Amino acid sequence: MKQFICDYQGIDLNNATTWYPNHSDWHGLMLQVYQQPDMETIRRHPAVKQLFAELYETPNIAANTDKVSYNPPETEHWQFRHHALHWDIDHRRPPEYYIQGLIYLDDTPEERGRCALFLAFIKSTRPTSSSLPIR
Repeated sequence: MKQFICDYQGIDLNNATTWYPNHSDWHGLMLQVYQQPDMETIRRHPAVKQLFAELYETPNIAANTDKVSYNPPETEHWQFRHHALHWDIDHRRPPEYYIQGLIYLDDTPEERGRCALFLAFIKSTRPTSSSLPIR
């Protein structure tokens, strides 16, 4: 998967000057690629499927099609493009049981991870759509 991401954007992991491409399919973290064999291999991996089967309490699950993320290190010349909090649910609809997974392809130091969870907030309150910066 990493090699596909690099090849698709013309990135050489041994050359940091190529890590920040101006590729038309790269938006924020998301690389607009949906169907690719390596992605399907990850979706169908027995450990991934088992994890979601346990969380949903059924083996009858189907992976959805999502995009690939690419997030190079921030530098003084390149900053992450979208720092606003991003919600993956529509707060105008009733709550649903919905689980997402994010698979890092490399070990990532704790201070560089992009995933932030606000469990206490989620458990203690039901925000309204007018109070959230929904994108």
